[in-house]
Amino acid sequence: MPIRISRTPVYFGSVRRCSPERAWRRAVPVAVLFLWHLLNPRTSVGKTILGPEDLAVSAKVIGVCKISPDTKPLIFPQQETSQTNADTETGEITVICSVGLPYKIGLRSQNRGFMTHQQNRQEKISYVLFQPSSNCSTPWSETDRYENTGKGTLTPETLEVCGKITPGRFAPGHYEDVITVEIEA
Repeated sequence: MPIRISRTPVYFGSVRRCSPERAWRRAVPVAVLFLWHLLNPRTSVGKTILGPEDLAVSAKVIGVCKISPDTKPLIFPQQETSQTNADTETGEITVICSVGLPYKIGLRSQNRGFMTHQQNRQEKISYVLFQPSSNCSTPWSETDRYENTGKGTLTPETLEVCGKITPGRFAPGHYEDVITVEIEA
């Protein structure tokens, strides 16, 4: 079967020819709208920006203080059963705090200022703790807090704790107490 080629145009759908005047009237508003979007800095083709908005950026930085495990315990030298002079010894607390963070250190004795005999809990040795930089003259009570006059530097700061044993008569043996170090920032 031979193929026939038709010379008449075939239109699909409702495509119509329009006059050049009519085409110009349609093209001008489209061109103006296109140029307006192109030249307006607040818009871009395909996306309209409604207005400048501020994007808030913030961060919260918390201060941190910790007590270093490099503390030096307060260990008194061996005592005689009858002690007539107050024996003095020092220990150290090492604190590391965030830069610029003021802090307070507090000490709390488990036995309220008494070292207890390990076999006979009735036997006790009384002692007093003194605040750093006080030359063992300002007592550190359980309600007092040593307030650091400086601020944290993110480097270890060592604070000396001075202790004095009250003179008295002691039973032979090992005496012990636990001091809780509290830090408030």
